[in-house]
Amino acid sequence: MRVSVNGVELFLDVYGSKLAARDNELVDKPVIVALHGGPGIDHSQFVPWLTPISGFAQLILVDHRGNGRSSRPPVETCTLANMADDLEALRKTLGLGRIVVFGMSFGGMLALTYAIKYPHGVAGLVACATAASNEAFDRGLKRLDAIASPEQRDALERLRTGTVRSAQDLEHVFTALAPFYEYDPQRSPPGGFKPIADIDMLNWFFAHDRHGYDVRSKLGGITVPTLVLTGRHDRIAPPDASDEIVKGIPGAQQVMFEDSGHRLMREENAKFLRTVRDFVKGLS
Repeated sequence: MRVSVNGVELFLDVYGSKLAARDNELVDKPVIVALHGGPGIDHSQFVPWLTPISGFAQLILVDHRGNGRSSRPPVETCTLANMADDLEALRKTLGLGRIVVFGMSFGGMLALTYAIKYPHGVAGLVACATAASNEAFDRGLKRLDAIASPEQRDALERLRTGTVRSAQDLEHVFTALAPFYEYDPQRSPPGGFKPIADIDMLNWFFAHDRHGYDVRSKLGGITVPTLVLTGRHDRIAPPDASDEIVKGIPGAQQVMFEDSGHRLMREENAKFLRTVRDFVKGLS
């Protein structure tokens, strides 16, 4: 499905119905809008790891502007602030009430940005493997530098500075850095899909937009129930990045995934699904 908002066309996919049968009536199910990581990829990272949630909630997977199957406006317009505006416009266009916002990694940064800017649109917030500032993100990158091989250090530098040169170069960067994303790649289940990659979006964010990202001083304004999901061995968004979010948002609940790195949704999928399901059910 494609929806036009704010001068861009967003691609979204919907899993599950909006209504559920209860006794002799149809009742509304919660709506979860999931915001993918990256940037410069698409929502395929959620399939099939998040989609079972659609059994009790309607799940909407969105490709952000400049990402995936959504349109490609000028890259300098692909900021977190504009993406938050897109999400609010999408919520209104679809006629949705308050939504549960789920954000993974980069999508978590967007989720926090949206919850701060549009608190009236949020019923609950799930911040997964993410950070509240570029400073926290940079701490993780510097720690990776210390343990990286020369090849990995070169890939990190191209990623950090937004100087990935081609699709082939991006594939090389992803391959070199893949071991850092999971705690134990040998234990990770097979499956998933190859994402749609956009080098311009990736380079723009790392070279420009991320440097102005810091919502730590505004976290106290988030008053909705918040769940923070953290991989104990996450090297991309380390546990201390999650700690800042938990300390900043009043009443935020944290769940630690002891056998996971950055891809906790995949590495401990049963626990992940159970944790998110229990949180969303507790909102009603």
